[in-house]
Amino acid sequence: MKKIHLVIVVVGSLLLGYLSVQLPKIIGSLTDAFVQNQVLARPMIALAILLFGINILNAINQYVTQTLGIEYADEMRHKVIDKYVLLDTDVLLGTGEYRQLFSADIQALQQFFAATLPKCLQQSITFLLAVYALGKIDLWLLLAILSPMVCYTLPTKYFNYRQKKILVALRKTQIESQEIANNSFENKAEIYQFNNAPFFVERFSKQQQHWAELFLKVDVAKNIFKTFPRTLDALSLALAFLIGGYLFMAHALTLGQLVSILGYLTYLNAPFKNVFILLLDVQQALLAQRSLNNYLALKEIKSGGLSLPKLNQVEFIQSKQLVVTLTPGKHLYLLGKTGSGKSTLFNQLCGYDAGSNVEIKYNQNKIASFKRQDLRRQVTLVAQQGIILPGTIRENIWLTPESRLLPAEQKFFDDWVSRFEKGAETIVNEDHAGLSGGERQIIWILRALAQAKGLLLLDEITAALDGQIAKELTKLVDARQDLIVIEILHRTQHLKPTDKVLYLENGQLAYTDFKRVGQINDTNITAK
Repeated sequence: MKKIHLVIVVVGSLLLGYLSVQLPKIIGSLTDAFVQNQVLARPMIALAILLFGINILNAINQYVTQTLGIEYADEMRHKVIDKYVLLDTDVLLGTGEYRQLFSADIQALQQFFAATLPKCLQQSITFLLAVYALGKIDLWLLLAILSPMVCYTLPTKYFNYRQKKILVALRKTQIESQEIANNSFENKAEIYQFNNAPFFVERFSKQQQHWAELFLKVDVAKNIFKTFPRTLDALSLALAFLIGGYLFMAHALTLGQLVSILGYLTYLNAPFKNVFILLLDVQQALLAQRSLNNYLALKEIKSGGLSLPKLNQVEFIQSKQLVVTLTPGKHLYLLGKTGSGKSTLFNQLCGYDAGSNVEIKYNQNKIASFKRQDLRRQVTLVAQQGIILPGTIRENIWLTPESRLLPAEQKFFDDWVSRFEKGAETIVNEDHAGLSGGERQIIWILRALAQAKGLLLLDEITAALDGQIAKELTKLVDARQDLIVIEILHRTQHLKPTDKVLYLENGQLAYTDFKRVGQINDTNITAK
Protein backbone atom coordinates (compact mmCIF):
# COMPACT_ATOMS: atom_id res chain seq x y z
CA MET A 1 0.00 0.00 0.00
CA LYS A 2 1.45 3.34 -1.05
CA LYS A 3 1.49 5.86 1.79
CA ILE A 4 1.18 8.73 -0.67
CA HIS A 5 -2.27 7.42 -1.66
CA LEU A 6 -3.32 7.31 1.99
CA VAL A 7 -2.15 10.91 2.48
CA ILE A 8 -4.08 11.99 -0.64
CA VAL A 9 -7.21 10.25 0.67
CA VAL A 10 -6.99 11.99 4.05
CA VAL A 11 -6.25 15.44 2.59
CA GLY A 12 -8.75 15.01 -0.24
CA SER A 13 -11.55 13.88 2.10
CA LEU A 14 -10.97 16.78 4.49
CA LEU A 15 -10.79 19.28 1.63
CA LEU A 16 -13.94 17.82 0.04
CA GLY A 17 -15.75 18.16 3.35
CA TYR A 18 -14.58 21.76 3.69
CA LEU A 19 -15.72 22.72 0.19
CA SER A 20 -19.07 20.92 0.58
CA VAL A 21 -19.96 22.86 3.71
CA GLN A 22 -19.39 26.15 1.86
CA LEU A 23 -22.36 25.46 -0.42
CA PRO A 24 -25.09 26.56 2.05
CA LYS A 25 -23.16 29.79 2.71
CA ILE A 26 -22.88 30.68 -0.99
CA ILE A 27 -26.51 29.70 -1.69
CA GLY A 28 -27.52 31.93 1.25
CA SER A 29 -25.49 34.83 -0.19
CA LEU A 30 -27.12 34.25 -3.57
CA THR A 31 -30.57 34.33 -1.93
CA ASP A 32 -29.82 37.62 -0.15
CA ALA A 33 -28.46 39.16 -3.36
CA PHE A 34 -31.60 38.10 -5.23
CA VAL A 35 -33.99 39.44 -2.54
CA GLN A 36 -32.10 42.74 -2.27
CA ASN A 37 -31.90 43.15 -6.09
CA GLN A 38 -28.11 43.07 -6.00
CA VAL A 39 -25.79 41.91 -8.78
CA LEU A 40 -25.89 38.10 -8.93
CA ALA A 41 -22.78 37.62 -11.04
CA ARG A 42 -20.28 37.29 -8.18
CA PRO A 43 -22.22 34.69 -6.07
CA MET A 44 -23.18 32.79 -9.24
CA ILE A 45 -19.55 32.59 -10.38
CA ALA A 46 -18.50 31.55 -6.86
CA LEU A 47 -21.20 28.84 -6.83
CA ALA A 48 -20.15 27.56 -10.27
CA ILE A 49 -16.46 27.45 -9.29
CA LEU A 50 -17.30 25.68 -6.01
CA LEU A 51 -19.50 23.07 -7.72
CA PHE A 52 -16.83 22.47 -10.37
CA GLY A 53 -14.16 22.14 -7.68
CA ILE A 54 -16.29 19.72 -5.64
CA ASN A 55 -17.02 17.52 -8.65
CA ILE A 56 -13.39 17.45 -9.78
CA LEU A 57 -12.12 16.78 -6.26
CA ASN A 58 -14.79 14.12 -5.70
CA ALA A 59 -13.77 12.33 -8.91
CA ILE A 60 -10.07 12.45 -7.96
CA ASN A 61 -10.77 11.38 -4.40
CA GLN A 62 -12.99 8.51 -5.52
CA TYR A 63 -10.34 7.27 -7.92
CA VAL A 64 -7.60 7.46 -5.26
CA THR A 65 -9.72 5.79 -2.57
CA GLN A 66 -10.69 2.95 -4.91
CA THR A 67 -7.04 2.58 -5.92
CA LEU A 68 -5.96 2.57 -2.28
CA GLY A 69 -8.56 -0.08 -1.40
CA ILE A 70 -7.56 -2.28 -4.33
CA GLU A 71 -3.83 -1.87 -3.61
CA TYR A 72 -4.25 -2.78 0.05
CA ALA A 73 -6.51 -5.74 -0.76
CA ASP A 74 -4.03 -7.01 -3.37
CA GLU A 75 -1.14 -6.58 -0.97
CA MET A 76 -2.88 -8.58 1.78
CA ARG A 77 -4.16 -11.15 -0.70
CA HIS A 78 -0.67 -11.77 -2.06
CA LYS A 79 0.72 -12.10 1.47
CA VAL A 80 -1.91 -14.70 2.28
CA ILE A 81 -1.36 -16.53 -1.02
CA ASP A 82 2.42 -16.46 -0.53
CA LYS A 83 2.04 -17.95 2.92
CA TYR A 84 -0.37 -20.57 1.63
CA VAL A 85 1.91 -21.60 -1.24
CA LEU A 86 4.93 -21.52 1.06
CA LEU A 87 3.26 -23.88 3.51
CA ASP A 88 1.63 -26.12 0.91
CA THR A 89 -1.24 -26.44 3.40
CA ASP A 90 -4.29 -24.59 4.57
CA VAL A 91 -3.97 -23.60 8.21
CA LEU A 92 -6.33 -23.96 11.12
CA LEU A 93 -6.43 -21.14 13.64
CA GLY A 94 -7.45 -21.42 17.28
CA THR A 95 -11.09 -20.68 16.45
CA GLY A 96 -11.36 -24.07 14.82
CA GLU A 97 -12.28 -22.54 11.46
CA TYR A 98 -10.32 -22.58 8.22
CA ARG A 99 -9.41 -18.96 7.67
CA GLN A 100 -6.47 -19.09 5.27
CA LEU A 101 -8.35 -17.34 2.47
CA PHE A 102 -9.76 -14.38 4.41
CA SER A 103 -11.67 -13.20 1.36
CA ALA A 104 -14.39 -11.55 3.49
CA ASP A 105 -11.77 -9.88 5.70
CA ILE A 106 -9.82 -8.59 2.71
CA GLN A 107 -13.02 -7.22 1.16
CA ALA A 108 -13.89 -5.53 4.47
CA LEU A 109 -10.49 -3.80 4.50
CA GLN A 110 -10.83 -2.83 0.85
CA GLN A 111 -14.24 -1.30 1.62
CA PHE A 112 -12.77 0.51 4.62
CA PHE A 113 -10.17 2.36 2.53
CA ALA A 114 -12.45 2.84 -0.48
CA ALA A 115 -15.53 4.14 1.37
CA THR A 116 -15.56 4.09 5.18
CA LEU A 117 -12.39 6.09 5.86
CA PRO A 118 -13.11 8.95 3.40
CA LYS A 119 -16.75 9.09 4.55
CA CYS A 120 -15.68 9.31 8.22
CA LEU A 121 -13.23 12.12 7.47
CA GLN A 122 -15.59 14.04 5.21
CA GLN A 123 -18.59 13.82 7.54
CA SER A 124 -16.48 14.73 10.57
CA ILE A 125 -15.14 17.92 9.00
CA THR A 126 -18.54 18.92 7.56
CA PHE A 127 -20.18 18.40 10.96
CA LEU A 128 -17.60 20.52 12.79
CA LEU A 129 -17.72 23.29 10.19
CA ALA A 130 -21.53 23.24 10.14
CA VAL A 131 -21.58 23.58 13.95
CA TYR A 132 -19.13 26.47 13.72
CA ALA A 133 -21.14 28.21 10.97
CA LEU A 134 -24.48 27.79 12.79
CA GLY A 135 -22.92 28.97 16.04
CA LYS A 136 -21.81 32.18 14.33
CA ILE A 137 -25.32 32.75 12.97
CA ASP A 138 -27.18 32.03 16.22
CA LEU A 139 -25.97 29.98 19.18
CA TRP A 140 -29.46 29.25 20.61
CA LEU A 141 -30.68 27.97 17.28
CA LEU A 142 -27.66 25.66 17.13
CA LEU A 143 -28.36 24.27 20.63
CA ALA A 144 -32.02 23.72 19.76
CA ILE A 145 -31.09 21.71 16.66
CA LEU A 146 -28.35 19.69 18.40
CA SER A 147 -30.56 18.66 21.34
CA PRO A 148 -32.70 16.10 19.45
CA MET A 149 -29.55 14.74 17.81
CA VAL A 150 -28.01 13.99 21.19
CA CYS A 151 -31.27 12.37 22.32
CA TYR A 152 -31.32 10.37 19.06
CA THR A 153 -28.03 8.66 19.86
CA LEU A 154 -29.40 6.93 22.98
CA PRO A 155 -32.23 4.85 21.46
CA THR A 156 -30.17 4.33 18.32
CA LYS A 157 -27.36 2.82 20.34
CA TYR A 158 -29.83 0.65 22.27
CA PHE A 159 -31.53 -0.71 19.15
CA ASN A 160 -28.19 -1.18 17.41
CA TYR A 161 -26.91 -3.23 20.37
CA ARG A 162 -30.19 -5.14 20.66
CA GLN A 163 -30.28 -5.94 16.95
CA LYS A 164 -26.65 -7.11 17.00
CA LYS A 165 -27.38 -9.38 19.97
CA ILE A 166 -30.43 -10.87 18.24
CA LEU A 167 -28.48 -11.40 15.01
CA VAL A 168 -25.75 -13.30 16.89
CA ALA A 169 -28.39 -15.52 18.49
CA LEU A 170 -30.10 -15.95 15.12
CA ARG A 171 -26.85 -17.00 13.44
CA LYS A 172 -26.12 -19.50 16.22
CA THR A 173 -29.61 -20.99 15.90
CA GLN A 174 -29.25 -21.25 12.12
CA ILE A 175 -25.98 -23.15 12.52
CA GLU A 176 -27.49 -25.51 15.11
CA SER A 177 -30.53 -26.13 12.90
CA GLN A 178 -28.28 -26.81 9.93
CA GLU A 179 -26.23 -29.26 11.96
CA ILE A 180 -29.38 -31.15 12.86
CA ALA A 181 -30.68 -31.05 9.29
CA ASN A 182 -27.34 -32.34 7.99
CA ASN A 183 -27.32 -35.21 10.48
CA SER A 184 -24.10 -34.10 12.09
CA PHE A 185 -22.14 -36.68 14.04
CA GLU A 186 -23.21 -35.24 17.38
CA ASN A 187 -26.88 -35.67 16.55
CA LYS A 188 -26.44 -39.04 14.89
CA ALA A 189 -24.66 -40.24 18.02
CA GLU A 190 -27.60 -39.11 20.12
CA ILE A 191 -30.11 -40.81 17.82
CA TYR A 192 -27.95 -43.93 17.73
CA GLN A 193 -27.55 -43.97 21.48
CA PHE A 194 -31.19 -43.37 22.38
CA ASN A 195 -32.64 -45.06 19.25
CA ASN A 196 -35.34 -42.41 19.27
CA ALA A 197 -36.22 -40.75 15.96
CA PRO A 198 -38.99 -38.55 17.52
CA PHE A 199 -36.30 -37.03 19.75
CA PHE A 200 -34.53 -35.80 16.60
CA VAL A 201 -37.76 -34.41 15.08
CA GLU A 202 -38.75 -32.66 18.29
CA ARG A 203 -35.33 -31.02 18.68
CA PHE A 204 -35.33 -29.83 15.09
CA SER A 205 -38.85 -28.40 15.44
CA LYS A 206 -37.87 -26.46 18.57
CA GLN A 207 -34.84 -25.02 16.79
CA GLN A 208 -36.98 -23.93 13.84
CA GLN A 209 -39.52 -22.29 16.15
CA HIS A 210 -36.79 -20.43 18.02
CA TRP A 211 -35.27 -19.33 14.71
CA ALA A 212 -38.64 -17.95 13.54
CA GLU A 213 -39.09 -15.99 16.80
CA LEU A 214 -35.63 -14.44 16.52
CA PHE A 215 -36.18 -13.57 12.88
CA LEU A 216 -39.38 -11.73 13.83
CA LYS A 217 -37.50 -9.81 16.54
CA VAL A 218 -34.84 -8.76 14.03
CA ASP A 219 -37.51 -7.55 11.61
CA VAL A 220 -39.28 -5.56 14.36
CA ALA A 221 -35.99 -4.06 15.57
CA LYS A 222 -35.08 -3.02 12.02
CA ASN A 223 -38.42 -1.29 11.46
CA ILE A 224 -38.21 0.57 14.77
CA PHE A 225 -34.60 1.48 14.05
CA LYS A 226 -35.57 2.99 10.67
CA THR A 227 -38.07 5.41 12.26
CA PHE A 228 -35.46 7.36 14.23
CA PRO A 229 -33.56 8.91 11.28
CA ARG A 230 -36.88 10.03 9.76
CA THR A 231 -37.96 11.49 13.09
CA LEU A 232 -34.62 13.26 13.46
CA ASP A 233 -34.85 14.80 9.98
CA ALA A 234 -38.41 16.02 10.56
CA LEU A 235 -37.71 17.36 14.07
CA SER A 236 -34.54 19.21 13.08
CA LEU A 237 -36.25 20.76 10.07
CA ALA A 238 -39.28 21.80 12.17
CA LEU A 239 -37.06 23.44 14.80
CA ALA A 240 -35.06 25.25 12.13
CA PHE A 241 -38.21 26.60 10.51
CA LEU A 242 -39.80 27.50 13.85
CA ILE A 243 -36.85 29.24 15.51
CA GLY A 244 -35.21 30.44 12.30
CA GLY A 245 -38.53 31.83 11.04
CA TYR A 246 -39.02 33.69 14.32
CA LEU A 247 -35.50 35.14 14.14
CA PHE A 248 -36.08 36.13 10.51
CA MET A 249 -39.35 37.88 11.41
CA ALA A 250 -37.51 39.62 14.25
CA HIS A 251 -34.85 40.72 11.71
CA ALA A 252 -32.19 38.84 13.71
CA LEU A 253 -31.09 37.01 10.57
CA THR A 254 -31.60 37.37 6.84
CA LEU A 255 -33.51 35.11 4.47
CA GLY A 256 -30.19 33.99 3.02
CA GLN A 257 -28.96 32.97 6.46
CA LEU A 258 -32.19 30.99 7.01
CA VAL A 259 -31.61 29.20 3.70
CA SER A 260 -28.03 28.50 4.78
CA ILE A 261 -29.24 27.05 8.09
CA LEU A 262 -31.52 24.61 6.24
CA GLY A 263 -28.53 23.58 4.13
CA TYR A 264 -26.32 23.06 7.19
CA LEU A 265 -28.89 20.63 8.65
CA THR A 266 -27.78 18.00 6.12
CA TYR A 267 -24.22 18.13 7.43
CA LEU A 268 -25.44 17.94 11.03
CA ASN A 269 -27.90 15.07 10.64
CA ALA A 270 -25.88 12.77 8.36
CA PRO A 271 -23.06 12.01 10.84
CA PHE A 272 -25.56 11.23 13.62
CA LYS A 273 -27.53 8.91 11.38
CA ASN A 274 -24.41 7.17 10.04
CA VAL A 275 -22.25 7.09 13.15
CA PHE A 276 -23.17 3.58 14.26
CA ILE A 277 -23.07 2.16 10.73
CA LEU A 278 -19.62 3.69 10.27
CA LEU A 279 -18.48 2.46 13.69
CA LEU A 280 -19.66 -1.04 12.76
CA ASP A 281 -17.68 -0.84 9.49
CA VAL A 282 -14.60 0.37 11.36
CA GLN A 283 -14.97 -2.41 13.93
CA GLN A 284 -15.33 -4.97 11.14
CA ALA A 285 -12.20 -3.62 9.44
CA LEU A 286 -10.23 -3.79 12.71
CA LEU A 287 -11.35 -7.39 13.31
CA ALA A 288 -10.44 -8.26 9.73
CA GLN A 289 -6.98 -6.72 10.14
CA ARG A 290 -6.50 -8.63 13.40
CA SER A 291 -7.49 -11.93 11.76
CA LEU A 292 -5.09 -11.35 8.89
CA ASN A 293 -2.25 -10.36 11.21
CA ASN A 294 -2.87 -13.43 13.40
CA TYR A 295 -2.71 -15.67 10.36
CA LEU A 296 0.39 -14.04 8.88
CA ALA A 297 2.12 -14.19 12.29
CA LEU A 298 1.21 -17.84 12.86
CA LYS A 299 4.46 -19.59 13.79
CA GLU A 300 5.46 -23.07 12.87
CA ILE A 301 7.02 -25.59 15.21
CA LYS A 302 10.76 -25.12 15.16
CA SER A 303 12.05 -27.58 12.61
CA GLY A 304 14.83 -30.02 13.17
CA GLY A 305 17.47 -31.49 10.90
CA LEU A 306 16.06 -34.94 10.11
CA SER A 307 15.14 -35.67 6.52
CA LEU A 308 11.73 -37.10 5.68
CA PRO A 309 11.97 -38.52 2.16
CA LYS A 310 8.81 -40.60 2.67
CA LEU A 311 6.19 -40.55 5.45
CA ASN A 312 5.42 -44.22 6.11
CA GLN A 313 3.98 -44.14 9.61
CA VAL A 314 1.86 -41.85 11.81
CA GLU A 315 1.45 -42.60 15.52
CA PHE A 316 -1.01 -41.03 17.97
CA ILE A 317 0.15 -41.22 21.59
CA GLN A 318 -1.75 -40.07 24.64
CA SER A 319 -0.72 -40.41 28.30
CA LYS A 320 2.38 -42.26 27.04
CA GLN A 321 0.15 -44.95 25.51
CA LEU A 322 -0.07 -45.71 21.81
CA VAL A 323 -3.61 -45.05 20.53
CA VAL A 324 -3.19 -46.02 16.87
CA THR A 325 -0.50 -46.50 14.23
CA LEU A 326 -1.30 -45.63 10.62
CA THR A 327 0.55 -46.80 7.52
CA PRO A 328 0.01 -46.12 3.78
CA GLY A 329 -3.33 -47.43 2.55
CA LYS A 330 -5.09 -46.67 5.85
CA HIS A 331 -8.12 -44.34 5.80
CA LEU A 332 -9.01 -43.05 9.26
CA TYR A 333 -12.09 -40.94 10.03
CA LEU A 334 -11.80 -38.27 12.73
CA LEU A 335 -15.07 -37.76 14.63
CA GLY A 336 -16.11 -35.66 17.60
CA LYS A 337 -18.41 -32.92 18.77
CA THR A 338 -17.72 -29.25 18.11
CA GLY A 339 -14.84 -28.10 20.30
CA SER A 340 -13.57 -31.63 20.95
CA GLY A 341 -10.15 -30.88 19.43
CA LYS A 342 -10.37 -32.07 15.80
CA SER A 343 -9.01 -28.79 14.47
CA THR A 344 -6.23 -28.76 17.06
CA LEU A 345 -5.23 -32.26 15.99
CA PHE A 346 -5.10 -31.18 12.34
CA ASN A 347 -2.95 -28.22 13.39
CA GLN A 348 -0.43 -30.64 14.89
CA LEU A 349 -0.47 -32.89 11.85
CA CYS A 350 0.37 -29.85 9.70
CA GLY A 351 3.35 -29.14 11.94
CA TYR A 352 2.06 -26.39 14.25
CA ASP A 353 2.36 -26.11 18.00
CA ALA A 354 -1.27 -26.52 19.05
CA GLY A 355 -0.69 -27.05 22.78
CA SER A 356 -2.43 -30.43 22.70
CA ASN A 357 -1.96 -33.27 25.18
CA VAL A 358 -1.74 -35.68 22.25
CA GLU A 359 1.71 -36.56 20.91
CA ILE A 360 2.05 -37.31 17.21
CA LYS A 361 5.05 -39.02 15.67
CA TYR A 362 6.07 -39.40 12.04
CA ASN A 363 8.21 -42.47 11.28
CA GLN A 364 8.63 -42.91 15.07
CA ASN A 365 10.11 -39.41 15.49
CA LYS A 366 8.58 -36.20 16.81
CA ILE A 367 7.31 -33.84 14.13
CA ALA A 368 9.65 -31.09 15.31
CA SER A 369 12.62 -33.33 14.51
CA PHE A 370 12.15 -33.04 10.75
CA LYS A 371 13.15 -30.39 8.28
CA ARG A 372 10.31 -27.99 7.59
CA GLN A 373 10.58 -28.32 3.82
CA ASP A 374 10.30 -32.12 4.06
CA LEU A 375 7.13 -31.86 6.16
CA ARG A 376 5.59 -29.55 3.58
CA ARG A 377 6.26 -32.09 0.86
CA GLN A 378 4.80 -34.99 2.83
CA VAL A 379 1.65 -33.41 4.38
CA THR A 380 -1.22 -32.15 2.22
CA LEU A 381 -4.46 -30.69 3.56
CA VAL A 382 -7.81 -30.15 1.83
CA ALA A 383 -9.92 -27.71 3.83
CA GLN A 384 -13.61 -26.86 3.57
CA GLN A 385 -12.49 -23.53 2.11
CA GLY A 386 -9.32 -23.49 0.04
CA ILE A 387 -7.75 -20.95 -2.26
CA ILE A 388 -8.11 -20.39 -5.99
CA LEU A 389 -5.03 -18.87 -7.61
CA PRO A 390 -5.32 -16.50 -10.60
CA GLY A 391 -4.83 -18.53 -13.76
CA THR A 392 -6.32 -21.58 -15.46
CA ILE A 393 -7.93 -24.64 -13.90
CA ARG A 394 -4.90 -26.66 -15.03
CA GLU A 395 -2.49 -24.25 -13.33
CA ASN A 396 -4.53 -24.46 -10.11
CA ILE A 397 -4.16 -28.24 -9.98
CA TRP A 398 -0.61 -28.72 -11.29
CA LEU A 399 1.10 -26.23 -8.96
CA THR A 400 4.58 -27.71 -9.29
CA PRO A 401 6.48 -29.74 -11.91
CA GLU A 402 6.23 -32.76 -9.57
CA SER A 403 2.40 -32.65 -9.47
CA ARG A 404 0.78 -35.67 -11.08
CA LEU A 405 -2.54 -37.50 -11.20
CA LEU A 406 -2.95 -41.27 -11.41
CA PRO A 407 -4.69 -42.61 -14.54
CA ALA A 408 -8.11 -42.91 -12.84
CA GLU A 409 -7.75 -39.41 -11.39
CA GLN A 410 -6.70 -38.03 -14.78
CA LYS A 411 -9.74 -39.64 -16.43
CA PHE A 412 -12.02 -38.08 -13.81
CA PHE A 413 -10.39 -34.69 -14.41
CA ASP A 414 -10.73 -34.96 -18.22
CA ASP A 415 -14.40 -35.93 -17.96
CA TRP A 416 -15.19 -33.22 -15.42
CA VAL A 417 -13.31 -30.36 -17.10
CA SER A 418 -15.00 -31.05 -20.44
CA ARG A 419 -18.10 -29.27 -19.11
CA PHE A 420 -16.23 -25.96 -19.45
CA GLU A 421 -16.08 -24.33 -22.87
CA LYS A 422 -12.30 -23.94 -22.71
CA GLY A 423 -11.73 -27.09 -20.69
CA ALA A 424 -8.62 -27.13 -18.53
CA GLU A 425 -7.57 -23.75 -19.90
CA THR A 426 -10.61 -22.00 -18.40
CA ILE A 427 -9.48 -18.85 -16.58
CA VAL A 428 -10.37 -18.58 -12.89
CA ASN A 429 -9.24 -16.17 -10.18
CA GLU A 430 -9.08 -15.69 -6.44
CA ASP A 431 -12.63 -14.30 -6.43
CA HIS A 432 -13.86 -17.67 -7.78
CA ALA A 433 -15.51 -15.99 -10.76
CA GLY A 434 -17.54 -18.50 -12.74
CA LEU A 435 -17.04 -21.38 -10.29
CA SER A 436 -19.66 -22.94 -8.06
CA GLY A 437 -18.84 -24.10 -4.54
CA GLY A 438 -18.72 -27.72 -5.72
CA GLU A 439 -16.41 -26.89 -8.64
CA ARG A 440 -14.00 -25.11 -6.32
CA GLN A 441 -14.00 -28.10 -4.01
CA ILE A 442 -13.21 -30.46 -6.90
CA ILE A 443 -10.21 -28.29 -7.83
CA TRP A 444 -8.93 -28.37 -4.22
CA ILE A 445 -9.28 -32.17 -4.01
CA LEU A 446 -7.60 -32.81 -7.37
CA ARG A 447 -4.82 -30.37 -6.47
CA ALA A 448 -4.20 -32.29 -3.24
CA LEU A 449 -4.20 -35.65 -5.03
CA ALA A 450 -1.76 -34.25 -7.61
CA GLN A 451 0.79 -33.24 -4.99
CA ALA A 452 0.11 -35.65 -2.09
CA LYS A 453 3.05 -37.86 -1.20
CA GLY A 454 2.70 -39.18 2.35
CA LEU A 455 -0.19 -37.87 4.49
CA LEU A 456 -3.47 -36.51 3.10
CA LEU A 457 -5.68 -34.56 5.51
CA LEU A 458 -9.31 -33.95 4.53
CA ASP A 459 -11.97 -31.87 6.23
CA GLU A 460 -15.53 -32.71 5.09
CA ILE A 461 -14.35 -32.47 1.48
CA THR A 462 -17.60 -33.50 -0.21
CA ALA A 463 -19.95 -31.10 1.63
CA ALA A 464 -20.72 -29.03 -1.49
CA LEU A 465 -20.81 -31.91 -3.99
CA ASP A 466 -23.73 -33.88 -5.35
CA GLY A 467 -23.99 -37.56 -4.51
CA GLN A 468 -22.48 -39.07 -7.67
CA ILE A 469 -19.45 -36.73 -7.83
CA ALA A 470 -18.88 -37.22 -4.09
CA LYS A 471 -18.86 -41.00 -4.53
CA GLU A 472 -16.41 -40.82 -7.43
CA LEU A 473 -13.98 -38.58 -5.54
CA THR A 474 -14.25 -40.70 -2.39
CA LYS A 475 -13.46 -43.75 -4.52
CA LEU A 476 -10.37 -41.99 -5.94
CA VAL A 477 -9.18 -41.09 -2.43
CA ASP A 478 -9.76 -44.64 -1.15
CA ALA A 479 -7.78 -46.02 -4.09
CA ARG A 480 -4.60 -44.18 -3.05
CA GLN A 481 -2.82 -47.03 -1.31
CA ASP A 482 0.38 -44.96 -1.28
CA LEU A 483 -1.14 -42.43 1.15
CA ILE A 484 -2.18 -42.25 4.77
CA VAL A 485 -5.59 -40.54 4.77
CA ILE A 486 -7.17 -38.85 7.81
CA GLU A 487 -10.57 -37.27 7.25
CA ILE A 488 -12.67 -35.07 9.55
CA LEU A 489 -16.35 -35.90 9.19
CA HIS A 490 -19.41 -34.04 10.48
CA ARG A 491 -21.95 -35.99 8.45
CA THR A 492 -21.47 -39.71 8.88
CA GLN A 493 -24.33 -41.32 6.98
CA HIS A 494 -22.04 -42.93 4.40
CA LEU A 495 -19.80 -44.63 6.99
CA LYS A 496 -19.94 -48.41 7.32
CA PRO A 497 -20.09 -50.05 10.78
CA THR A 498 -16.62 -51.53 10.23
CA ASP A 499 -14.94 -48.25 9.24
CA LYS A 500 -12.17 -47.25 11.62
CA VAL A 501 -12.60 -43.96 13.43
CA LEU A 502 -10.59 -41.87 15.84
CA TYR A 503 -13.16 -40.45 18.23
CA LEU A 504 -12.43 -37.33 20.31
CA GLU A 505 -14.30 -36.36 23.44
CA ASN A 506 -13.09 -33.91 26.11
CA GLY A 507 -9.63 -33.96 24.55
CA GLN A 508 -9.38 -37.76 24.85
CA LEU A 509 -8.84 -40.16 21.94
CA ALA A 510 -10.46 -43.51 21.25
CA TYR A 511 -9.62 -45.71 18.26
CA THR A 512 -12.63 -47.87 17.45
CA ASP A 513 -15.19 -49.04 14.87
CA PHE A 514 -17.95 -46.69 13.76
CA LYS A 515 -20.64 -49.06 15.06
CA ARG A 516 -19.41 -48.42 18.62
CA VAL A 517 -19.33 -44.59 18.59
CA GLY A 518 -22.83 -44.27 20.02
CA GLN A 519 -21.73 -46.20 23.11
CA ILE A 520 -18.52 -44.25 23.80
CA ASN A 521 -18.38 -42.19 26.98
CA ASP A 522 -15.71 -40.87 29.33
CA THR A 523 -15.43 -44.16 31.19
CA ASN A 524 -14.44 -46.38 28.30
CA ILE A 525 -12.11 -44.21 26.23
CA THR A 526 -8.98 -46.29 26.25
CA ALA A 527 -5.82 -46.51 24.21
CA LYS A 528 -5.69 -49.34 21.72
